[in-house]
Amino acid sequence: MENRAKTPSAGQVLVGVLVLLLVMMTLVPVMVLYTQWESKWTVKQSKNTEAFNMAESGIEKAYRVLSVSTVTWYNLTDHGTPIDRFKFDYKFDDMGDGEYVVSITSGPEARQATVISVGRAVHASTVEIRAIEAVFSQVAMGDIAVQGLNGVYVTGNNIDVDWGAILSRTEANINGRTRPQFWAASKILGADTDPTPPNCDDNKDVW
Repeated sequence: MENRAKTPSAGQVLVGVLVLLLVMMTLVPVMVLYTQWESKWTVKQSKNTEAFNMAESGIEKAYRVLSVSTVTWYNLTDHGTPIDRFKFDYKFDDMGDGEYVVSITSGPEARQATVISVGRAVHASTVEIRAIEAVFSQVAMGDIAVQGLNGVYVTGNNIDVDWGAILSRTEANINGRTRPQFWAASKILGADTDPTPPNCDDNKDVW
């Protein structure tokens, strides 16, 4: 007898083709749908980041307005005086296509200010909102230092500071003094630049 290899019939091939087509008809729409979703997710993530960046810009703007003037700081923290455009009453639009609003209030503790910044990003029909809250405090040494709000000028032979530090909100002119510690928001004039001792205590005890 002669052996012959069995070949699939036409019906079997047709069944295989139909199964393959069915799988492709199922997978292709799913892949297209996933691609569309991924595009939406990417846009959403981008707008989330944009809204967060705008909220950060509001925090930075609040920091600038609080630090540019000691009068503004003390009016807010001591008397609760609100700051114009920082009462959720003004929309800043200097960052991209979105906008942000900022609130600055005093507290929760003494010499502190609470800032809430809300950023809003818009894309077609999608709106993303992010908010950041920050609390700013006066420097830790503020209550143990001699402070000069409009600058410090140390002069005269009978002026000595033995406790704490000297803190200037602008610049300080210390006339060559080497004690105590000096802190200035701008610059320190008349500082001792000679590395030869004595430097830190001017031959006196510093507490």
